Amino acid sequence: MARRAQGLLPGGGSHDFRQLGEAGPFMLSGQAGRKMDVAGREIVDLTLGHGALMLGHDHKAIRSAIERALARGIHLSATTPAELAWAEAIHALVPTAQRIRFTASGNEALALAVALAKRNTGRERLITLEGHHFGWVLSALGIAIETAPDAASLAQRIDGGAKGHALVMLEPTGGSFGLLPLGKDEAQHIAKAAKASDVPLLFDETITGFRVAPGGAQQVFDVAPDLTVLGKILGAGLPCGALVGSADLLDSLDNRPDAPASHPRLSHGGTHNGNPLVAAAGAAMLGELADGKAIQTANARAAALRTGLNALFAHIGPDWTAYGAFSEVHIFMNPAGEALDPTKWAPSQVPTRHLGARSAPLTQNLRIALLENGVDVNGWPGALTCAAHTSEDMALAEAGFERALMALKAEGAQLTGWAA
Repeated sequence: MARRAQGLLPGGGSHDFRQLGEAGPFMLSGQAGRKMDVAGREIVDLTLGHGALMLGHDHKAIRSAIERALARGIHLSATTPAELAWAEAIHALVPTAQRIRFTASGNEALALAVALAKRNTGRERLITLEGHHFGWVLSALGIAIETAPDAASLAQRIDGGAKGHALVMLEPTGGSFGLLPLGKDEAQHIAKAAKASDVPLLFDETITGFRVAPGGAQQVFDVAPDLTVLGKILGAGLPCGALVGSADLLDSLDNRPDAPASHPRLSHGGTHNGNPLVAAAGAAMLGELADGKAIQTANARAAALRTGLNALFAHIGPDWTAYGAFSEVHIFMNPAGEALDPTKWAPSQVPTRHLGARSAPLTQNLRIALLENGVDVNGWPGALTCAAHTSEDMALAEAGFERALMALKAEGAQLTGWAA
């Protein structure tokens, strides 16, 4: 299969994280917190649809919602009761969701946010923090985003003048879901600076939305962004996206012939926006997450895995450490090769550039070794947990990490100091 894919799919897969050379991977099915590859191996799934599966694979309520929607029609070329129910569920959970516009992906929602901000402010410039990632579309289109090295510098540089910034953009818990951590105080400081300068603030909650809390990171941080991008969990694993935020901004998308003419209008379509199948799955997902219990379970599983991995790293090496704050596990692979105690280490102890450093060959070899030992992780590298994961899943993951690391050591791989 990998050989056939190489001849048809650039890199052998339709996402950078799915491109591991001849290793594939090719997966056949999933159930709860695990999946099965085409060779028949059971894999502890710590990728979870790139973060979309907060309830794991084949959750009964999600599957039932999809089956009922399928019987009603895949595409009805109109607003449906399912779309309305989906929007109402978002409105009930996300503090700032006065208006909601669905898209087919988070990338589309982000591009729409930039267009709306520019249209409404009459400005062009975008600004964010170094290491914050906003999909691939903006960079592919050559849309520049200014960066500041830290929260204080960003707050100082926000300019809402005639030639100033159209939008301040943040991954609210830090770049790549906290790989580069951003604290509550820092997020609030940036939000206050943006408001004082009359510059709209955007939270990209594609990952954090419905993962860190039912209302996302904005609920946890008590920050009210003007615009929020949602995706991943929003659609329960089906293709989805949404831009939500203030009525003042999003009503620019009200293009009815008899709509008030007080806003600069922005035309926006999209064949699969608010698709009824996706809407049904998404509304069911949000209903399951509304009380926060599933999120707490996922957080607890990630905390246990971080503790287990750090005990493993302390026992057998290498000088790596696992960190995170919610349902994520970031693996710090120690590019400078410094001695560290993984049970006492904190991200603040190393320069930000070291946190974001990545060795593509080492990451690939680690992921292949983990797959061979029954674990699939994301390509940054890191893990995500969900409510369907069990303590047994976490124990299997730790055991897989141990076998993978021993295999890499036996091969003589340089596991630390590779950027020194």
